[in-house]
Formats: sequence, structure tokens, C-alpha cells
Amino acid sequence: MNARRMIPIVAITFVLVMSFLFSCNKNYPIPDDIIKAQALMRERPDSALLILEGMKGVELLPAKLKATYNLCLIEARDKNYIVHTSDSLINTVVAFFEKEDDPLMKAKAYYYQGRIYDDIREVEKSALSYKKAETMANKTSEYRLQALIYNHLAKLSFYRELYNEALEWNVKAYGSLLQSKDTASAYFILRDIARSNYLLKRYDKSMQYFNEALSIADRYQNKSVESLMYYEISLMYDARHMSDSSLYYIRKSLYTDPNIIKNEEINLGVSDAYRKVNQLDSARLYLNQCKNSSSLYTKTGYYMILAKIEEDAGNLNKSIDAYKLSYTYQDSIRNISSAEALAEVVAKYDNQKLENEKNVILLEKSRAWSNFYLILSGSLLLTIAFVYIFFTFKRRKESQLRESVNKLIDYEKQIADNMIMLKANEIWIRKTTKQMADTSDELAKKEYQLALLRAKTEETIALKKDTEKLERTLHDLKDQISSLSKKKVQIIAMNEQIMKQTSLIERLQVWVPGDPLIAESEWAQFSELMNEHFDNFSKKLEVAFPDLTTHDVRICNLIRLGISNETIAKLTNCKYESLLTKRTRIKKLRMHIDGDITLEDILQKIE
Repeated sequence: MNARRMIPIVAITFVLVMSFLFSCNKNYPIPDDIIKAQALMRERPDSALLILEGMKGVELLPAKLKATYNLCLIEARDKNYIVHTSDSLINTVVAFFEKEDDPLMKAKAYYYQGRIYDDIREVEKSALSYKKAETMANKTSEYRLQALIYNHLAKLSFYRELYNEALEWNVKAYGSLLQSKDTASAYFILRDIARSNYLLKRYDKSMQYFNEALSIADRYQNKSVESLMYYEISLMYDARHMSDSSLYYIRKSLYTDPNIIKNEEINLGVSDAYRKVNQLDSARLYLNQCKNSSSLYTKTGYYMILAKIEEDAGNLNKSIDAYKLSYTYQDSIRNISSAEALAEVVAKYDNQKLENEKNVILLEKSRAWSNFYLILSGSLLLTIAFVYIFFTFKRRKESQLRESVNKLIDYEKQIADNMIMLKANEIWIRKTTKQMADTSDELAKKEYQLALLRAKTEETIALKKDTEKLERTLHDLKDQISSLSKKKVQIIAMNEQIMKQTSLIERLQVWVPGDPLIAESEWAQFSELMNEHFDNFSKKLEVAFPDLTTHDVRICNLIRLGISNETIAKLTNCKYESLLTKRTRIKKLRMHIDGDITLEDILQKIE
């Protein structure tokens, strides 16, 4: 058998052996519907879900493609906020990919298993799934998926009130999101970092992250996120017992995006903020939006705030009943999950993970030695084949060399004959070249004219296209201008309506230094407004103490509204010490009252 036949035989044998040892899986092409759904998943999840639900022949797909389809379907439902009610489908997906050597698909399967366990309130199972997803995701470069997993692990720590641990997970999530270059999705992770910081009483750090989230929301013109961040800032001020600032940011949130009030959690927060400044009617208005909620957490908050409102209103029996209902729902939530159970699950998984990593290292070491012996055997076989082929090839080349020398002599003789013919051909070529040159000049002129004609034609077509494009652009701009004009009119009308709805008394109650001062024309209406809202308070005050001046009455009205001395000093444009002196003068010289009774107590007794 010669060398030419030996080479392909040895190569084919080696390829077959290697293919048998290292490749047992067959890859099937992914259906176009799944590819389209994956491409639309992030920007248009509703379209992705529509494509997947309308896909035919799913049952006929190979096992791997069927598992991939099911995972895409679960992901699409999750991104469309469809509540999962069963874990049966995701468990089949997880069972399949656990057998595959594909860290990315494992990570996604474990992550969505955790999302489903969140929906069906299997919190311990959810924690275990997220930990498995984290292990697999860290073996990939899918940073956005890593960020999602870290964020959900942070929420588990947050529920266990481990705020330092939650902060670490969210910082990891933010880092992964930056690596994925997806700053547009960073609002809520920055919010969670800010939450953890203010619960750890790091208020400056918290405000720093809130401002960063607001900056991104402003960059992308996302009013709903901007409104939500103002609401979160109000919660931070509420945690610091700064009710006026808390109410200020709540109103700013509602002004930025009125639709935020559709969120049950926001309604609870707004209601509680109004309760803390003793505006019980407004508190009841927002609280009633949550009355028929199906969420245990919302019901717990609803009855707790209702109990406090009834307590502030003096309805003690109703307050006690509401407290009882709130504690009943709290017990229901505690029965669903506990921080100790979550901690035990996470710790158990970490220990199991270390043990598995140890076993994997031992298994990989065993496989490495097996592969080494296999490669060594294959190399030895190839070396023997190469040596045999080399010497066979050498003998054949020597025989070919002798034949080549004899052929060379014949070729030299033929070359001499060809040289004579070559000289004759050169003479003929010179004559023919001259004739072609004359013809080429004429042809060049024709080609030049033709090129000019084509250039003019293309230029005309391009100008027509540009003209059509400009006409469409002009039409779009006219439509946009018309739309913006209508929106401007609507905004002006809304601003006028908002200013009409905001009374002088409400502005005074939330006024802080830095806000616009109250005009004298508004001060002139102040006493009448106090009479309307507080049962003729100003008239009763003037009847009880006729020596009071107009300025004294204004100060008494501000004190009756519960405004602090510092704020009254700023509103009346005097120093803090001067205000204290005026208070003393009003009590002793205008009201003729001595003793330890305070000016606030005197005003409270006026009915």
C-alpha cells in the first residue's frame, strides 16, 4: 500500500476515534420562532409571548429544544408580570439542563425557578434556587443575568433584616449591570442600595444614591421612575421622623407622575404621611384605595394605618379592631416564611456547594489522567504512522527525481524550439498592438461619455430620494409641533388647576425655608381662611383678646396651625429671638395672662 493511500486512511481513523470519544451530542438548529422571541424578549416581551404561545409542533421538538422553548415561555410570562401558579413546568426544564454542560442555561433555569417559587410563596425553595443560579451565572459573562440574581438575593437578605448583607448583594448587582453597559436599568438597584443605607442610618450615602437614580431617570426622561424616587426619599425622611420633609417629597412625587398613586404600596405611604401631619381626611382618602387589596402585605399595612388614624381621631374601639386585624394578617405572613428558615437554607446550600466543588476537583483530576493516557496512546499511534509514511514517501520521491532529470533534458530542447517561435510571435504582437491602441482611444471616449451619463442618472435618483425623505421629515415635524402645542396647553391647564387646589393653609403647613414667601395679598386672606377651616378661630381670638394687633393675630394663627417658631420667624421676616420676645409680649401685655401656661395652651382653649 503506497503513502498516498495511507495518509487519508490514518487521518480518517484518527478523526473517527476522537469523534467517538469526545462528541456524543447532536445539535439541532433552533426554530425561527424561538430565535425571534429571544430577540424581542427584552424590549417587547408581549410580542415574544405571543410568538411562543402561537408556535406549533412544540411536542415534536427534540428534548433540548423543547426544554429551551419551555424556558423561553416561562421567561416571557415572567416579563409580562403574569403570576406563576405552578412549578411543574420549570422543574422539568431544570431537570433537563442539570444534565447538560451549559452554565448559562442552568443559571437561567435556576433563576426562573426562584421567580416561580417567589410567586407561589415557597420562600426557602426560592432562596436555594437563587443560590444555585448565582453559582452557575458566575461561570458566564452574562452580567445582566448576574445582576438580576444578586438583586433577588439582596431582597432575601432584606426580608431577614440583614441590611449590611443586602447592601453587599446590591452593590454586586450594580457592578454587574455596569459591566453589561445597561445603565438604563439601574434605577431600582440604586434605589435598593439607598434603602439599605438609610435603614443603616447612613442618610448622606442614601441621598447620594437616590440622586444618582434621579439623574439617570432625568437622562432617559422617565417620569414614573423619577416620581417613585421622590416617594422613596419621602420614606427616608419619614424614618428620620421629619414629617414635613416627608410630606413635601410625597407631593413632589404625585406632581411628577399622578399615575404613581395606582400602586398600593404608594397609597399606604401617602396615607401614613398625611396622618403624621394630622390631615386625617387626606389620609383616609388615600388609604381607601387599598381597602379591597388581595395582598397580605397590603392588608397588614392597611389595617395598621387605619388603626393609627382612628386612634388619632379618638375612635378607640375602631382603632383596637383595626389593630387586631393587622396582627392577624401579620401572623399569616409569618406562617409563609421565616428568616431563620431562609438562613438555614442558604447556609446548607453553601456547605453543599463546597462539598460539590471538592468532588468536582477530584473528578476532573481523574478525567485529566484518563485524557492524558488517551492522548498519549493516540500520539504514539500517529508517530508510528508518520514514520512509516515518511520513509515510504522518501523512497518514492527518489524515484520521481530520476524521472524528472530525464524529462528536464527533453524540456530544454523543446524550449529552444519555442524561443524561435516566440520571436515571430513578438513581431505579430507589435503590429496587432498598434491597431488595438487606435481602437482603444475611440472606445475610451465612448466609455467616458457613458460614465458621465450614468453619474447624472444616479445623481438624479439620489436627489429624488432625498426630496421624498425631506418631505416625510417635514410632515413628521408638523405633526410633532401640533402634538407638542396641545400638550403645552394641557400642562398649563393642569398647573393652573393644581395652583387653585393648593390653599394658603396647606402651603403654610408644608412651607420650609427656601420656598417662596407669602405675598401680602395672601396674608390679607389668612384670617378669613382660619375662620373657615377652624370654626371662626380668628374672630373668637379677637373677641377674647381685643388688645391684639393684626400682626399678633397672624402669629397666633400660625401657632394654631402647629408651625415651628423657626419657620414662623422666617415667614414673618424677623429674627428668632425677636419672635420669642413678641410671644412673651402677646401673652403678658396683650392677653394680660401671667403664670406658667404656654401661648399654645391658651390658643388651644379657644373654641
